Amino acid sequence: MTASATPFNVGISTTSADTTKEAVGTDFSWAVWRSIVGPKGLPDDVEEKLGAAIEKAYNSPEYQKFMKDRGFGMRWARGEEATKIVADDDVSLGEVMAKAGLAKQ
Repeated sequence: MTASATPFNVGISTTSADTTKEAVGTDFSWAVWRSIVGPKGLPDDVEEKLGAAIEKAYNSPEYQKFMKDRGFGMRWARGEEATKIVADDDVSLGEVMAKAGLAKQ
């Protein structure tokens, strides 16, 4: 089985790949996380200062253009929200892998 973990069909060589919805009946789409993390117990004032600097870089025109020019998707999240996104994506990927026969159910 060949499937594309995007919400649209992708041409691969001379064949095409189904979306995961077509292949295994789920709306899963692949995410790539670009994360910067700190150690557990990082003081709140340090987390705030670093987080603000990282968010400023993320929102810079240079970074936005760099990502757009390469076709990379972007989604800003911080702290608990970022942790939840990664955890939810992990569950979704596990379900898709199980439906595709690549993991135990």
